[in-house]
Parts: sequence; structure tokens; C-alpha cells
Amino acid sequence: MNAEELARLVAADLGADLSVATGASDGDAARAFGLPEAMAVGSFIAACAQVAVQIWQARQDRALLLLALAEGLDGRPELASRLDPDRRLGIMARIVDKLIPKRIGSSPSLVIEKPRTKQEWVSDWTGFGDGMRAMSQPILMPFADMANYVVYQPIHWTPPAGASAQLPAAITVPKGFVTDLATIPECFWWAIRPTGRHGHAAILHDWLYWQQGVPRAVADRVFEVAMAELNVPLPVRKAMWAAVRVGGSDYWTEAATEKRQGKTRVLKRLPETPVTWDEWRANPDVFA
Repeated sequence: MNAEELARLVAADLGADLSVATGASDGDAARAFGLPEAMAVGSFIAACAQVAVQIWQARQDRALLLLALAEGLDGRPELASRLDPDRRLGIMARIVDKLIPKRIGSSPSLVIEKPRTKQEWVSDWTGFGDGMRAMSQPILMPFADMANYVVYQPIHWTPPAGASAQLPAAITVPKGFVTDLATIPECFWWAIRPTGRHGHAAILHDWLYWQQGVPRAVADRVFEVAMAELNVPLPVRKAMWAAVRVGGSDYWTEAATEKRQGKTRVLKRLPETPVTWDEWRANPDVFA
């Protein structure tokens, strides 16, 4: 697939947003959307597609492609655009999925830790080793579905010395918070596992996505900084940061929608017998 074909595929998916991305003459859509903005979107998808194809041809590694595109928001001039970051990231995610369908694999070179299930990981999560700045160790209680977990004691975190002033001064994940661990889009799990050494940072990140007291970009940066403290290898944590930057907007929006609907993920009463999260959350008296 060449860059032009890739751009056309994504444009076809997104319709009016990218009505002029491939030079299509859809005047009504362009006028409704705003011609200057439509042109900006079209230019960005064309540049993004070209970069993606070049990277993929050089080395067929989905994780590296994801990382290169996400980091492009901070430094690649060919990906510069006046579009807002979330729109750019959404286009990047579609580019990756169109260029590399989920059924196609590649050598996941960024995966250094042996893949494990959430159950295996949680069962022997007894500490993070010596030489790291102290963090309160979380205790997780799984629901019967083994996909969601309750934080059994508060988790406290403060940024390390020299961290960006944009990061929150302190974070406390309360007892009773229900987490699914890493907020990583499932389409990237083949290359970047949702569990592993990064687990503590994943809970912090999941809490910030739920609480939404800081911008999403700041929550993602906390994730990266906390992973560094947990000695997550640099390529892995960069790829994981890229994954949440590219694909995390759906999780952020979903959390905002649930909060507007009056839902919560903090429990005041924990189950004493095996029960799934969906079953337990159906009881309104269990929430704080």
C-alpha cells in the first residue's frame, strides 16, 4: 500500500472531516465543515500517511511505527499542523489500523517482558525491587471476571525531583477505586501488554483518566514518569506512552460520559464473595 492509497482509505472512513484529503470535490461537505479546516485535515492525513509508509517500509514493527507517529506531535515538522492534538492522534490511530490490520503481526521488538495474563501478574505482584523511590504498594482484589480490580489500600504518588511543574503535586488513588489496569487500546495489546512492571503506573493513569482533574496529556505524562521510576525499559515506556496518546481518547471520553451520567468507580463496600464487576456495580448502595 502506498501513501496515496492509505490516505484515501482513511479519508473514506472519516467522510466529511477529510472530504478534501484526496482531492475529492465534495463542495457541500467542505462548506459545512469549513474549507480551511478541511484543507488542514487533508494536508495532515497526507503527510501522516507518507511518514507512516516510509517508517513501515524501513522496519515492519507496529510498536515502532506507533511510537514514531506519536512522538511526531512533539518534533516532526512534516507532521506539524494547526489541528488540535486529539484530532491528530485520532487520525494517526486510523492510519496505523489501515496500514497494519489487527490480523497482521510483526516482531514485537519493544516487548521485553514475557507476556503474562493479568491473573498471573497480580498474583505475584509483591514489590518492585530495590533502588526505586518509595511508593505505597497497592493491594488489588480481583472481581470474578478477572478483568477489573479493586484497589484495597490507598496509593500515594508525588513527582520525582526535577519533574515538570505541569505534573500534579500529589496523586492519591483511594481505596475502593475499580481499575482495569493499563488504559491501552486492545488493538495494541499484541505489541504492548496491558500488565507488567508498569502496573503501578497504570493504576495512577487509570485514576487520572477517571478523575479528569488534569488534561489528558498530563495524565499520559504522569504514566510515563511513573514507569521510569519503576524501571520500565525506555523503549517499552515510550511505546506505551505513544499507545495511550494515540488511542486513549476513547477511554477518556467514556469516563467523562459515565461521570455525567452519575456513575462512579469508587466503592464504599467491597464484595465478600466472588462476583463480577457488572454484577457488583448494579447495586447502588456499594458506591462511595
